[in-house]
Amino acid sequence: MKKILLIYLLLSLCLFPQKNLEKEIIKLIEKNKNFECNPTRKKFKVVGENMTGYVDEDDKPYGEWKNRDESIRECFLDDVRIQYVEGEYFYKSNNNFTLLIKDLENKKEKYVEFNFKNTSMINHHYFKYKNGKYKKIKLDWLHYRIVSSLTDKLIYKYEKIEEE
Repeated sequence: MKKILLIYLLLSLCLFPQKNLEKEIIKLIEKNKNFECNPTRKKFKVVGENMTGYVDEDDKPYGEWKNRDESIRECFLDDVRIQYVEGEYFYKSNNNFTLLIKDLENKKEKYVEFNFKNTSMINHHYFKYKNGKYKKIKLDWLHYRIVSSLTDKLIYKYEKIEEE
């Protein structure tokens, strides 16, 4: 009986940290899943044929960029990069983690990839979001269509027009 109890205790010690980690990751996903762009430094507006955005004093992208119909939106801050492509994906990267939320065909389900940065190992965590709940799943990788950044001067021609 003591051996069974000891085995049970050891197994629970091994499993609890994983469940707590999943809960913490889900909290981070929920906190960061929305597009929010709040620049704090001085910026200058740039306008192109099909897009608008902002640059900083060094003419580097800073603040929100979007195309005319807002199907592509990007945010460039000091330590955060966000890209949203309507019907495709939401991507957020900062100094601590990367988050990718991939929309599925029916729009009610999503795949979520979360990865901590600055760790000694590759640790992708995959979830499926359905009916308001996250379920950890096993995937090797997540396929998605990469969209060129609106800041790509070879594709999008733009010019600085005013001070913000």
